[in-house]
Amino acid sequence: MDHQFATEAPPPQLGYLASVVSSLQQQEHGANTLSEGDMALMLENVWDELKGDLVLLVTNKEASRYMETLIWRSNLEHIQVLVTMMAGYSTSGSALSEMLSTPFGSYVHDTALWRLLDISRNNKDVDVRPVLKEWVNNYRAISPTEVRLVLGDRSASISFRHLLQVLAGAPVVPAPKLEDKADLVLKLRKTLPKECASLMTAVLQKLEDLEGQSQDNIPLKHRLPTSLYDLSFNMSGSLCAQTMVTVAAFLHNDTLLEKLAGSSLLGRSTGEVDLSSSDVKDKLFRMMKNVQGSRFVEAIIRALDELSVSILFTSHFVGEMHTLSRHPMANFPLQTLISHLPSPNTQLDIVLEELSPSLDYYLAGRVGIICTLYRVAAEHGLLSNQHKLTRRVMKVLRTSRGDLPKAKFLKGLAKVLLYLPYTPAKTFQPKKNYKKSGGTEGGD
Repeated sequence: MDHQFATEAPPPQLGYLASVVSSLQQQEHGANTLSEGDMALMLENVWDELKGDLVLLVTNKEASRYMETLIWRSNLEHIQVLVTMMAGYSTSGSALSEMLSTPFGSYVHDTALWRLLDISRNNKDVDVRPVLKEWVNNYRAISPTEVRLVLGDRSASISFRHLLQVLAGAPVVPAPKLEDKADLVLKLRKTLPKECASLMTAVLQKLEDLEGQSQDNIPLKHRLPTSLYDLSFNMSGSLCAQTMVTVAAFLHNDTLLEKLAGSSLLGRSTGEVDLSSSDVKDKLFRMMKNVQGSRFVEAIIRALDELSVSILFTSHFVGEMHTLSRHPMANFPLQTLISHLPSPNTQLDIVLEELSPSLDYYLAGRVGIICTLYRVAAEHGLLSNQHKLTRRVMKVLRTSRGDLPKAKFLKGLAKVLLYLPYTPAKTFQPKKNYKKSGGTEGGD
């Protein structure tokens, strides 16, 4: 999104808003003595006065700070006014997308969300779900182009991810900038899984609305994404895609997870997903070799069921692990895959045979691979695999130690030693007839 806020004129209600916030702060410090009823009436009048200029206020740098302070002192009905504003439209599009077009509007968006959770926590008789449902409808109503801009913008995408987490019932911690609320862990008492799933489904559909339309005349970096696969190469888009996959797994929504997997690995959310197809392999490996895409692949592997992970391992990774393990980005999803092998008793042997030729390389720079192998073997009680890996590591130390970069080698060895299986000390005791040069038989 274009953040054209530096040269904008101050909103006409800025002075009024500043004076209101000043009065609220004085009231908290005892300078004013308004009764609780008078305070409630004042807030009611303030929101009624400001509701016509909310879009201008929340997108202005100075005014947004006052709005955040005002929101933390407002009740559910006042938050409803802000959510209703999001449903409106302006000359540039929906009010919600215009609100999220600047980081300041995103801050206000999140502050209202935190305040809603705070109200839900402190007032058990207050049901905030109707307001959240309207909030979701506002997102579902924005155009496909605006959806792509929201998901690709840093601050707007954070707001979208926060909303998904709240709907799913995940605990969240407000940012430190939100005054004294940083120590609060907020969570929705009654979750909205259906609304959360419907929002993600609507996002997938809007992403695919441009599929089939030619973008040949648009530069590659400016082309609009049509799937989670396209989004995964953008930092903000990748984080949104990761959150969507993680939340779907958190909700145990297999239908939604299948759609997300299709959009991620095949570029479409409809139709049957054949995880063993060559198209999946091409897209999967391309994402794995990208900085942002590799993180998304890790999220996919964590979210998929054991059968799906086994299909990916057998169809695409066997025979390719040696190459992927040496790639600076692809080795991380590979480690995640090894950690989530559904049948480590047999599959870990395949991994060990394929990766053993590069143990010296891992010790010098990719020691995480070795640590992952040790950890997985230890978690599943595969002592034979641990000893097999230890023997091969020791062989590398004896034969290639002089060729490895000293600093990296020592650092890698120190990490590996933490994962070595425990062996009784008597196994390593010297023989009785051992004679050290210049010493006595059997030692001192």
